[in-house]
Amino acid sequence: MKHKLLILMSFIIPANIFAQGLVDHIFIDFNTFEEQIQEVYPNPENQTEAVNGQAIAQLGSELFMLDNWLVALTNSSGENMISQRDSYSKRVTSPEQGTVLGVRIKFPEWPYAGEAVIKPKFPLLPYTSDGAYANINNGVVTNVGAIKEFSMWANGKNFPFTVGVRVINAKNEVKEFGLGSLLYVGWRRLVYQNAFFSDRPLNNIKPTTRIYPSEIPILRFDQIAIYRPGNQAGGEFVGYFGNMNVSYTPYLAALPQDINDEETWGIIQQQQQERAVRINSTLYDEILNYEYAKQRVQPNADAAADGVAADAGAADAGAAAAQ
Repeated sequence: MKHKLLILMSFIIPANIFAQGLVDHIFIDFNTFEEQIQEVYPNPENQTEAVNGQAIAQLGSELFMLDNWLVALTNSSGENMISQRDSYSKRVTSPEQGTVLGVRIKFPEWPYAGEAVIKPKFPLLPYTSDGAYANINNGVVTNVGAIKEFSMWANGKNFPFTVGVRVINAKNEVKEFGLGSLLYVGWRRLVYQNAFFSDRPLNNIKPTTRIYPSEIPILRFDQIAIYRPGNQAGGEFVGYFGNMNVSYTPYLAALPQDINDEETWGIIQQQQQERAVRINSTLYDEILNYEYAKQRVQPNADAAADGVAADAGAADAGAAAAQ
């Protein structure tokens, strides 16, 4: 009787409701990151214009270069000028890992829990203006079902801090992969493992749903987060971060099809183009605000530099007079 029941079940469950096997994808490879960014954003500087009354914005590739990532403390402890001045990123070459993201963070000395984030100054966009995918395997992955594992290479220097990577899904929800402690020396692959992931096929049966058109889930990079506990010493932090990978089961299985639906109808690309238009409308204002902020900051920076030079000149003159 038991054998007959098993045979009956095998006929009830269609083969195509099972997801494909596990996929292991590059999420970010810093060795090729800047080259791929320049392909998506060919102009080095930001571009803004109005065409037929419509605001058009195009990000510049220079903003995404590893030397220009934003490094900032997110709570009130990072509002001091010294922390802002001494927290920044660098493109660094590692003999072991190749090109990596180098980070310096100036945490306040006083015992206060602190959090710092490291990210591009503008988000990595998943679509181009015509609705095509962008930044694939360069901070964006598509067709993401159940996530099994997320990993990142990190160089530790015995800092008693922890690190995580935040991502944004198709619903614009921020998720964080906690990768653990940096209390070690040298390179180590830090891994987040999903405790709820199952390799059993019966646990990965998807509910009956239409095959086309179907919104394809995406995952895109948001930021790296560094956590300093309040009972640990602050001051200088230096770290290096390498490649990131993500393992998952695909959301939609690749099914044999006689007719290519998307080539015939283009519905998904049209939907993504509409999203790209909405993103572009906010991006235009964000770029203008960024450019205005740069213009306000630059005169202050020049004045500060002139003041330092004047002080140095006065000191030299005083020393010469004393001689």
